[in-house]
Amino acid sequence: MVDHAGISSKVELFISCKDLPSKDVLSKSDPFAVLSIKDVATGRLNELGRTETIKNNENPTFKKQFLMDYHFEEIQELTISIYDSDSSSADLSRHDYIGGIAFNLGNLVAAAGQSITQPLIKKDGSRRSNATCTVKCEEISGEQGTIHFSIAGEKLDKKDLFGKSDPFLQFFRIREDNTWVQVHQTEWIANTLNPRWQPFAISLTKLCNGDVKRPLLIKCFDYDKNSAPDFIGEFQSSLAEIVESKEKRFVLRKPNHPKPEKRQKPHGTIIFNKAELVKEFSFLDYIRGGMQVGMMVAVDFTGSNGDPAHPNSLHYRGGGVMNAYQQAIGTIGDIVLQYDSDKNVPVWGFGGKVNGRVDHCFPLTFNPNQIEVHGVQGILGAYNNAFNHVLLSGPTYFSEILRTVTSIAAQPYSPGLQHYSILLIITDGVINDMKETIAAIVDASDKPLSIIIVGVGDANFSQMDALDGDEKQLVSNGKKAARDMVQFVPLNKFKNEHISKLAAETLAEVPNQLLSFMKLHKIAPLPPRPVAPVMMMVPPQPQGVVMAPSAVVVAPPIYVQQPMSPPPPY
Repeated sequence: MVDHAGISSKVELFISCKDLPSKDVLSKSDPFAVLSIKDVATGRLNELGRTETIKNNENPTFKKQFLMDYHFEEIQELTISIYDSDSSSADLSRHDYIGGIAFNLGNLVAAAGQSITQPLIKKDGSRRSNATCTVKCEEISGEQGTIHFSIAGEKLDKKDLFGKSDPFLQFFRIREDNTWVQVHQTEWIANTLNPRWQPFAISLTKLCNGDVKRPLLIKCFDYDKNSAPDFIGEFQSSLAEIVESKEKRFVLRKPNHPKPEKRQKPHGTIIFNKAELVKEFSFLDYIRGGMQVGMMVAVDFTGSNGDPAHPNSLHYRGGGVMNAYQQAIGTIGDIVLQYDSDKNVPVWGFGGKVNGRVDHCFPLTFNPNQIEVHGVQGILGAYNNAFNHVLLSGPTYFSEILRTVTSIAAQPYSPGLQHYSILLIITDGVINDMKETIAAIVDASDKPLSIIIVGVGDANFSQMDALDGDEKQLVSNGKKAARDMVQFVPLNKFKNEHISKLAAETLAEVPNQLLSFMKLHKIAPLPPRPVAPVMMMVPPQPQGVVMAPSAVVVAPPIYVQQPMSPPPPY
């Protein structure tokens, strides 16, 4: 089961323009920007919002920012349209269209400095002179991490008649409505006025909702088995104050005591012997530092797929419709390759007969010295060409592919480059080397690698579910997998939905798998990269965006890379 918590981030978009043309006769333009997102299923553009209008300005920096959810596992195609305001009407047709840009949000977050600059494109598809639009983004999040506490008490009040006290602590944080909510409670320590509680760790999200300056309330009680606990005292502080305090000693008082003269009386001291913040990084922290997310592909050429020349075959490539293998390659490749700077992808086949011999790991380039192809079109081209060299055979072995991929993914990091690989395996059936496959996954679990298995056809995929470590940790010869790194999804699950749903589910776990690897090896992200010095950056454009007289976008197959085209003016 996919845990969707924490797999999206809030990002804020900032828009500016340079060298806009003057659309007004006696003055400069009065520009405003419109941000829209493409609905992948329908191809329509949905407006997300508009900036303010800036009077007489050919180089506007708009104050209005746009807050939106960023999802690694989705293609989020955005357009920015720039208009010259000619009236107070909300109807965009009443304003002069200056030009627009189109881009994927994934390209933006992966760009150096998380900033791209593109030329504005007019209605006819030509460039608008020297006019450009720059869009930048920034992740919006509270402080992330875990705080490790070691706490003691000193000279607490005696509350028991025939003993001392059995003290424990309760932690509260203040809500936005100024009410207190309890977030943690320690164990109670028997019969002492100088307790030392067990060290514990708590996430910043739980303790203070990521805001280290948010007020905290710590209360101390005496535990009573047969009655309500006796109140000893309390103090207010914040995590920032606790961490930054030199002495880390806080006096317990009773500020709500009915007698004013007793409100400042001390009732003991709470001492923070340890208050250490262990920072946790987000997926975008690593992307911002230049983390390269590469893709590798392995395709099943076993005989159970059926004769490729027959329309019932899973490898059939006729009829003008992409088969299941092509769909999986296209929809997942389009997303992953947004984060790969060179977009070179190693591709293999397995289970096929090459040169008269069954091979369980052969490059689809059929050149052992050059196993990479370029981009989604390169993968699809290699797949299509493979049928000129391969006869379907069997059985279905995964382990050789997994060992080969692991050796590539395990290449050492250089000081200025971090990398993570995603292996896409597309298969139609039962694994015949299950024991060896589990061993290969366990051995790969401490490497910078995620494995995505897409099942095509109607076979029994129960073995694939067993490889997906969500429910049960994989074990081989007594060795446990270091982390969960496998996600299996059957393609038929999405036969009544848009193909983009496949990518959303198969890739949803990747950011957390990447973070678990980094945490396992205690690898911090590299410093954020500065904005690229190149003035004009034109990243790959959202597929299917064509010039149109309305907000309707005509979309060709999702996998086909398109040259730059302008967003449709409204």
